[in-house]
Amino acid sequence: MAKVKSDRVKEQTKHKRINHSITDPLERRVLLWFAARMPRSINPDILSLGGFLAAILIGVSYVLSKNNPIFLWIACLGFALNWFCDSLDGTLARYRKIERPRYGYFLDHSLDVISITIILTGLAFSGYGRLELAWAVNLLYLLMVIYTTLTNFTSREFQISFAYVGPTEVRLLAIFASIWTYFNGTKFIHLPFGDFTFYEAIMILLIIVFIPAYLLSTISQINRLSKEEPPRG
Repeated sequence: MAKVKSDRVKEQTKHKRINHSITDPLERRVLLWFAARMPRSINPDILSLGGFLAAILIGVSYVLSKNNPIFLWIACLGFALNWFCDSLDGTLARYRKIERPRYGYFLDHSLDVISITIILTGLAFSGYGRLELAWAVNLLYLLMVIYTTLTNFTSREFQISFAYVGPTEVRLLAIFASIWTYFNGTKFIHLPFGDFTFYEAIMILLIIVFIPAYLLSTISQINRLSKEEPPRG
């Protein structure tokens, strides 16, 4: 009976992962390589915790970089660790066939939301990124989390990337921005509506790219669901 119930839960929580990001083909192979060689003592929960601790390291490093830019390199290390742990936890669970779909989904998304908030808040207090831009990006991220949660419920589709950009691409942008800012943290980008640092320019770019992607994806889902469930009568 327990086996039947477990199979029913897995079937109900099964979803199709949609990832069209630029790095996805290579990333999948790399993660499977790591999963096959991960010590048995390391489990997905440990990796999830490691990703969260790495996010705290990034946030703290950003704050400290206000007085000493050398901490931007620590932030880069934090992003690398965050990618490794956060990307590998689900891959490892699937590789070892020890998935806990509801638990893993809830834990992963809860930690991701908190992690992004910590990172962007740290950036806002670093002096390299305006608070309003950081929290605008944070709000946009929360909207996309809600979108993926809703599509997972209505369509059993879990969308990881938007406009060919996923979490890995954003981490790479952040690492590149950290290195650039270490050498040049001034507001050298001049736009009609103000002067901006490299970090701020990237956040503006993310807002410009992801708002239309979010709106178009939402409208597309509404249109598709409307056709699948036409009005009665």
